[in-house]
Parts: sequence; C-alpha cells; structure tokens
Amino acid sequence: MSEATIRHWHETAERLRGGEPLRLLIGDRLYNSSEVMLAAPFAASLRNDLIADIEAQIAGLTPPDPNAPAGHALVTLPEERTA
Repeated sequence: MSEATIRHWHETAERLRGGEPLRLLIGDRLYNSSEVMLAAPFAASLRNDLIADIEAQIAGLTPPDPNAPAGHALVTLPEERTA
C-alpha cells in the first residue's frame, strides 16, 4: 500500500492518542444526522479499540522487513523516523 495511506493511519492514531474528541453521528446523511454524546468510560474504551485496530491496519499494510527474523514484522513508527 502507499506510504501516504500508512502515514494517514499513523497520523489518525496520533490524533486519537492526543485526545482528539470522538464524535458518533447517526443518520444516513451527514447534514441530517444526530450526534450521540459518549459516556467517558465508553469513549475511552472505544478510543483504545480504535487505536488497536489502526495499529493492526498499519501492520497489515506495511511490507515485511527482509532483514527481520522469521515470523517478525518490523513497523517503523513516526517518532522513530525522526530520531
């Protein structure tokens, strides 16, 4: 997959880790939807689940490192790229 897609997922995960608010909209059209206010414990749980799903998505999109030991995939995180 493209670097832009992987970068997008990294940025999304970082925004969630940084506390960007979660908004749940219900409706078949954005302009005609209702926003649901999430209870704090549920929002925290959902945030953690979303981050885990995003990390799994990144791992699935990242090509395996040919230098990695068998059975291991290395994922370069954004903070490691700047170090």
